[in-house]
Amino acid sequence: MNIELASLNNLIDIKDLYELLFSDMAKLQPKYFQTAIQEEDFIKSIIESERDDILIAKEKNQILGFALVQEQTTPAYHCFVFHRYAYLMDIVVAPDQRGKGVGKALLNEVINWAKIKKLEYVELSVLTQNKNAIEMYEKMDFVECSKVMRMNL
Repeated sequence: MNIELASLNNLIDIKDLYELLFSDMAKLQPKYFQTAIQEEDFIKSIIESERDDILIAKEKNQILGFALVQEQTTPAYHCFVFHRYAYLMDIVVAPDQRGKGVGKALLNEVINWAKIKKLEYVELSVLTQNKNAIEMYEKMDFVECSKVMRMNL
């Protein structure tokens, strides 16, 4: 398996994996997420971006998964200490490839990407019902640092 930067040639495969991601999210939290199709313009904008990237895991010209990572800074708000960091916006592995180390390989490459850019940390959000992802992140030394809470009305 190789991890590489996505190109516009990978657009359709990334779009297909986004459908799987959105479907999984809708299954985990149907009240807040629905199945959807990712806009091609969005994917193109990330691939062409100077600060953001899509990393793809490939084997024999088949895309096994991808990770969308962004370079971000803390908000310009007086109580925040300024930091430059990597935000893992999306990560998805094809269902038939899960449990084979693809997600871990993508996450390791996200970490390397952040180190090369001299960023200070990697941040991500994960649905509380996504136990497998949480377990992988914890094994890789990610720790909970905040919690989003909702009260339905």
